[in-house]
Amino acid sequence: MSHEQIQNIKKELAEYAQAEGTEIGEACDLLITISNFSNYLSVEFSNAVIKEMELHLGNFKSCYKIVESEIIQTIKCRSLEEK
Repeated sequence: MSHEQIQNIKKELAEYAQAEGTEIGEACDLLITISNFSNYLSVEFSNAVIKEMELHLGNFKSCYKIVESEIIQTIKCRSLEEK
């Protein structure tokens, strides 16, 4: 797998992980972080991390779509006005 393909997997997985927002998303973020240190890892472990990232990305893509929405928050406040 080329360096560019791995970077694309990381980028897409990071988007899904951020939108997911639970421990699975955090675990995917950690996989991405680990993969950034592949120079210090064994080839077998590095390949296993990439395979795991591909697995999670495939699951996200097949089961979910990223939807953007705006959240408007209304806050009640009290103030004084002249009569």
